[in-house]
Amino acid sequence: EEAAKWYTLAASNGDVNAMYALGVLYQLGQGAGKSYEKAIHLYEKAAKTGHPDAQYNLGSMYNQGQAVEQNFGRAAHWYKLAAMQNNTSALNNLGFLYHNGQGVEQDYAMALNYFQLAANLNDASAQYNLAYMFLKGRGIEVNEALAYKWFLHAAIVGHTNAKFQLALLYQSGIGVEKDEAEAKKWLLLAANDNHANAQYALGLLFTNMPGNHQEEAINWLLKAAANEHI
Repeated sequence: EEAAKWYTLAASNGDVNAMYALGVLYQLGQGAGKSYEKAIHLYEKAAKTGHPDAQYNLGSMYNQGQAVEQNFGRAAHWYKLAAMQNNTSALNNLGFLYHNGQGVEQDYAMALNYFQLAANLNDASAQYNLAYMFLKGRGIEVNEALAYKWFLHAAIVGHTNAKFQLALLYQSGIGVEKDEAEAKKWLLLAANDNHANAQYALGLLFTNMPGNHQEEAINWLLKAAANEHI
């Protein structure tokens, strides 16, 4: 509440960073009553001055339809402005819009470009998305080695889905030399992050492993079931 009071004072005096910070408090309902309407008003004021994080958050509210009618075109507009200032989340989300053809004409090459820009700036989600594009050959020829490279980058910084995909690559020998020990390692890391598919795959792995591993197998299969794995 104290922070909201000072941010309000600073924002009323034209402090753009305070406008953005106060918008975040209203959006999350922290230290101020939750109000998407007030958040979007503050983001818009800050965004129009060129504040990249406000531009990104404003784009996301249009993307998700929070306090405004969902409008992918408006989302793309604000993401593009934030992306021009290297906001990695905006670059990544813009990649999604081009991938899905939402608010912009579908263009896998443009999606790949935005994912690549954000991935080069160490955005783990973009690294994962870029790996997927290389794996599936979207916007570029299939390149399994580069898919492996970018899944690895994302996995190292904790991206759970990337850990699981990396395990699958090691299991199948796609993009990297087949290595059951590495596959098991990455499955365990993903499973411990509560990834249901990894838990199920690990349960099967222990089921088929020589020796008595039934307790471990059942443990992981039960965890997968608890996570509604079908």
